[in-house]
Amino acid sequence: MKEAPTIYYNCRITTCDDRHPQATAMYVKDGRFVELGSYDDLIKSYPLAALVDLKGGYVYPGFYDAHCHMLRYAEWKSHCDLSGAESVASLLEKLQSYHAANKEVQAIRGYAWDEGNWIEKRYPHKRELDAISTDKPILLTRVDLHSAIVNQAALNLAGFTKDSQIEGGVIGIDEDGQLNGLVVDAAMYAIIDKLPDLTKDQKRRSIMEAERDLLAVGLTSIGEAWISLEEVMMIKEMQEKDSFSLNLYAMIIPDEAAKKYFFEHGPLLEDKLTARCFKYFADGALGSKGAWLSAPYEGSIDVFGLQFHQDDFLLAEAKDLYEHGFQMATHAIGDAANTQILRVYGEVLGEGNGKRWRIEHCQILQEEDVPKFAAYNITPSIQATHCTSDMRWVERLIGKDRLKYAYAWKTLLQQNGFVAAGSDFPVESIDPLKGFYAAVSRKDEQGFPENGFQIADALTREEALKAMTIWAAYANFEAHLRGSISSGKQADFVVLGKDILTIAEADILKAKVQQTYIGGKLMYHKRK
Repeated sequence: MKEAPTIYYNCRITTCDDRHPQATAMYVKDGRFVELGSYDDLIKSYPLAALVDLKGGYVYPGFYDAHCHMLRYAEWKSHCDLSGAESVASLLEKLQSYHAANKEVQAIRGYAWDEGNWIEKRYPHKRELDAISTDKPILLTRVDLHSAIVNQAALNLAGFTKDSQIEGGVIGIDEDGQLNGLVVDAAMYAIIDKLPDLTKDQKRRSIMEAERDLLAVGLTSIGEAWISLEEVMMIKEMQEKDSFSLNLYAMIIPDEAAKKYFFEHGPLLEDKLTARCFKYFADGALGSKGAWLSAPYEGSIDVFGLQFHQDDFLLAEAKDLYEHGFQMATHAIGDAANTQILRVYGEVLGEGNGKRWRIEHCQILQEEDVPKFAAYNITPSIQATHCTSDMRWVERLIGKDRLKYAYAWKTLLQQNGFVAAGSDFPVESIDPLKGFYAAVSRKDEQGFPENGFQIADALTREEALKAMTIWAAYANFEAHLRGSISSGKQADFVVLGKDILTIAEADILKAKVQQTYIGGKLMYHKRK
C-alpha cells in the first residue's frame, strides 16, 4: 500500500544537495521527494496532504554504508560474540558459556575477538579450544574477518597438517613446529566452506533481524561487499515480497557461475537493488599481517604479508569486466597491494574514464601512487573507524615512515573531490555516526588522542556527511536515485535529535536516530 502524500514539517533539513542545501519542510508523494521549502509554502501548494510534525528534529538523507558485510552480520547474530573479551581467559569463558547454552549446534562459531585489546597480546592456541570440544569444530573469527583460531576438529575438516601449505593463506605453526590453530585468509575459508551452512529460511530470518538493527541507526542503503549470485537473488525475492526494505548495492563474488549469469544478462539495475560490480582481494588484513607491504613488517626481514594474485590474473579479470560493462572493486590495504591495483586499473581504464572503479580500504599508500586515484578516476572507499581502531598499534607494525600516507582520507578526497565512506561492519560498529565521528575527530570513543591521530587527514563535518550519503551513492552510480533530499529521488531520510553538523564534537556519539524512512515509509521510530 502506498503512503499518503505527506508534508513533513517543523524540522531542519540538510539535503546534501548543493543547489538547495537547507529547508524546513518537504513534500513526499509516491515514495519520492517532490518539493522542499517552508510549511507555509507547501501547505498552500498541497492543501490535501497529510501532515507529519517532526518536532524540531534534524533531517538528513538516509545514511549509506558504502562498504559493509550485512550478510555476515546477520549470520553472526547466532554465533558467540567475543568482542567484549579482555583476555584469552575471558574469551574461553564466553565460549564455554555459549557452548553450554547451545548444545544443538553442529559447529561452534565465534566472532570479533581482538588480541590487541587483551592483557596477553597473544592469539589463543588450538589446545585451549580443544579443551572445550574435540568433537565439534570450533572456528573463532578475528575482528578483521581475515583470520581465525580453530580447534583440531576444524583443522581435520580441511585436512590440514603441520606440513600443509595453501596459496593466499597461512596455516599457523607454533614454536614446537606443531599446528597452533591460526588460519589466515584462504586457509580460514577452506575450513568455513566445510562448516554446516544456515538453511535459506534461517538466512532470511537472520537478514530480517539484522535489518531492524540497521534501520535503528539510520541506515537506508548498504554496499554489500561480498555477496554470491544466490544471495543477490534471495535479496531480490525478499524485496519483491516486502520482507527486506533496505537499498542494496551488490559487490558480487566473482565465481564462474556469477560471471556467466551476469555477463549473459547484464547488470541488475532496479530501484532498490543494484548488481553491477564484482569484488576482488589483492591482500589480507593489517592486524593479522596479511596486508601486502612493499617492505617487511617492522621487526621482521621476510614477512611482507600476502599477495593474493599476480598481475596477469587481475588484468584478465579487469578486461573481462570492462568489456561486459561492470565495475571492479578490489580490497587493497597494504601499499604494495594498492600499487598493484592502481597499475592494473590504469592499464585497463586509462585516463579520463567514467568507470569509477573502486579500491576498498586504500589504507596504506606510497606517495607516488596518490595522484593515480585522480588520473584513473578511482573511487577511494574508506572506513574511518579503521583508522581509530588501528592507531594504537599500527606504527608498531609498519613503522613511522609508512604512516605518512596511511588512512589519508583528506588527501584522497582532494584527488577526486569525493570519497565513499563505509564501516566494514561487523569488523566495526554498524552505527554510521561512529564513522562520522572518527572521520572528523580522528579520535576513539574515549577522545584519544587529544588532538586527533594524523589530524591533517580529518574530514570536515559536511564532507563526512556527504561521504556517507550522496558520495556513497555517486560511487555506485545511484546518485539519481538516492543520497540527497532532492526532487524526484527516493524519499529516504533520517531524523536525529541533535544537529551533527554543529554540536560539540564529543556530543556526536550521543546523537540518536529518532526516525528512519525508506521511500516515505516510516521504518523505525525510537521508543521513548
